[in-house]
Amino acid sequence: EAATMGLASLDAPFEYRFSWRGLPGRSYRLEPVSPPRWKNLRAVVRAPRGERVFVLGSATAVRARGGDWVSIVGEPEEELSSATLRVSASDAPLAMRSASGGAWSASFLATQDASLVVDALALDGRSDPSPPSYALLVVADEAPKVELLSPQMPLQASPEDAVPVAYAARDD
Repeated sequence: EAATMGLASLDAPFEYRFSWRGLPGRSYRLEPVSPPRWKNLRAVVRAPRGERVFVLGSATAVRARGGDWVSIVGEPEEELSSATLRVSASDAPLAMRSASGGAWSASFLATQDASLVVDALALDGRSDPSPPSYALLVVADEAPKVELLSPQMPLQASPEDAVPVAYAARDD
């Protein structure tokens, strides 16, 4: 004889007992165990104009310009055997590396909008079956804009004359 049992989810302790031909068997108890979690998971966007940090899990999407270097960094709440970063715009997941101090990180070049998913595998084999996804929004890096402010009228000058010039420059 065979028996099958299934649970949609285990979010509270579940006790069960099997019986066979009217004879009760011993009692069993399943305890829910949470998947590995991250604390202080963040995206660090490095660009020529400086560095910006985005906390993953907040309502704010990670914003970068095409060509910016993006690092995903976080400390797990428990020891991990491995971790990977899945970037939807990439064919293969990136292996995250553990550094001194317990932080794990992986980096990539931002080229287009993508979703980011961090997978963690605990030492005992637990993982999150549906880890959260974070948005990466990439905008094109526009060329700087320069506007000549003065002189505003055509000007005649000899090669020895000094001509004062004023301009305004903007970069995104």
